[in-house]
Amino acid sequence: LSRAIVELDHAKEAAEEASHAKSAFLATMSHELRTPLNAILGFAEVLEGQYFGPLGSDRYIEYVADIGRAGTHLLRLINDVLDVAKLEAGEMELRPEPVDLYGVLQRALQPLNQAIAEKQLTVTERLEVDTVIADQGAVRQILFNLVENAIKFSTQGGSIEVAAVAGTDAVDLIVSDTGIGMSPIDVRRVLEPFTQVGGALQREQGGTGLGLTLVAGFTKLHRGTVTIDSTLGAGTTVRVRLPTPKEFLDTAEG
Repeated sequence: LSRAIVELDHAKEAAEEASHAKSAFLATMSHELRTPLNAILGFAEVLEGQYFGPLGSDRYIEYVADIGRAGTHLLRLINDVLDVAKLEAGEMELRPEPVDLYGVLQRALQPLNQAIAEKQLTVTERLEVDTVIADQGAVRQILFNLVENAIKFSTQGGSIEVAAVAGTDAVDLIVSDTGIGMSPIDVRRVLEPFTQVGGALQREQGGTGLGLTLVAGFTKLHRGTVTIDSTLGAGTTVRVRLPTPKEFLDTAEG
C-alpha cells in the first residue's frame, strides 16, 4: 500500500511538472507569436489606408480589410491562450492603481459595439462606484470578457446590465443578461479552460472558451471571487468581487 502511495505521489508530481512546463513554454512564446502578427496587422493598415498611393482596385482594399479583421481576431485568440498560460505558470503580475471604472468600461465596450448593434441589444450601466484599486488591464479584461460572454448568450433584442456596487470590504463588478442561461452542470464547468457551453448558439459565435477562465484567473490574482447565478431560459448574472485596498493588502500579506 505504501509503495502504491509513493508511486501515486510521483505520478502527481510528474503531471504537475509537465503542466507547469507547458504553461511556462507558452508564456515565453508571447514575443515570438505576437511580433509577426503585429507586423501583418501594421502592413494591412498601411495598405488599407493607401498611405503610399492607390492600390489600383477596390477589391484589393476589400481583401486587405479582411486580412486586418482576421489578423486582429487571431491576435486576440493568441493573447487569450498566452494570458491563461501566464496565469497558470504564475508569470502574471499585478500593478494595482486607482482605476476609473467608467473609462475602463467604455474602452472594454468599444470593440463590442458592432456585435451589440447586430443583435440589437440594450446595454445599461449602473456604476455606483467611481474607482477601484486594481490592475487596470485586468479590470478591462474582466469587463470585456464578461460583456462579450453576455453577448454570446443573448438572443436578438435582449438586454445586458453592467454594474459596479460598493460593499463593506469589496467592490462588486456585476454583468447580467437576459439570454439563454446555463444548466447547473454548465455553471460548474464554465470556468474551466477551453469549455464552451450553450450549444449551437455558442458555437456560432466562435472563440476559445477562455473568457470566463481569464476572468477567474485575474480575479484570483486580486484575491477576489467569482460567482455565477444562471437559469436556463432566464439569463445569467456573473459577480466579480474585488477586495478594497485594505483587504487586498491584508490578504496579500497573509
